[in-house]
Amino acid sequence: YYRLGKFEDIRRSAYRAMKWAKDFRMDAPWSQRGENTNNPWSDSGKHRFGSVAVMIDNFAIPAATIRGLFDFDYKSDRLILRPRIPGSITQYTQKHPVRFGEKELYITCINGGTRVKSVRINGKTVDVQVPDEVILTYNDLPVEAKIEIITEGGWPEEPSPIDYPVIPELVRGKDTKKLNPVALPDSLEKPFRTLTEMKKLLKKETDSEYELSFINAALKAFEDCRVRAAMDPGPGYFRAMNEQRKEDIVKFYNLAALSMYNGFVKRIENYTGKGDVRQKRIAEILNKAIK
Repeated sequence: YYRLGKFEDIRRSAYRAMKWAKDFRMDAPWSQRGENTNNPWSDSGKHRFGSVAVMIDNFAIPAATIRGLFDFDYKSDRLILRPRIPGSITQYTQKHPVRFGEKELYITCINGGTRVKSVRINGKTVDVQVPDEVILTYNDLPVEAKIEIITEGGWPEEPSPIDYPVIPELVRGKDTKKLNPVALPDSLEKPFRTLTEMKKLLKKETDSEYELSFINAALKAFEDCRVRAAMDPGPGYFRAMNEQRKEDIVKFYNLAALSMYNGFVKRIENYTGKGDVRQKRIAEILNKAIK
């Protein structure tokens, strides 16, 4: 659809997927394009968790939505970008890097149309070899590359007749305090305290960035549990959002946080038995918090 310029079709697909996500209806929405109210596969099968479901397959839709913006074409020695950003987006900045071997690419596009006007890498102008492509040769790229693409030529106007599903509202990091996050359940209190103590101990070490990244991600999952429990999920799009479904969504979050904690503890156990000198030293420090 990106290659054909059918941006409205992409938008409709993304909006429908967002409704599934906000309903926690991310199962196998085969019939009625996901608007069916009865789905035996998810409602009674092994993938069922209470009255809600999340399957990894569904994340292919947002992944493709992002990937299609530049139609990443990986070759053995180069990466080809073909900018196809909808005209309604005048500037796009990707804050998370695109990986190309050992290189990290941060892409910005000043979107003026279908043709590539100019390209700069870390402020240095590079030649535009093809009018609709940006060719990035691996050996010429810095380890961390900030790529700015300017396009021109205009896009055909394509008004959108559909509305974005705004309920529940997406919560930005700075807005979480407005929700008055609730207390963690008893089952998560001790793991949360343990992770907090682990973080405090590791901050004193100079070579613990790797383990700290795990701990920070796990702690964020615990905080998200508190925020989610305070959110109003709205009435639901395909099924009524009753009390059972609200509880099951929160259980999903709690299970994810606890799984991240258990996974990290397992890693420390492996450090203790099979780790190198640094890992065994880290394990010795963290085992104090676990006990």
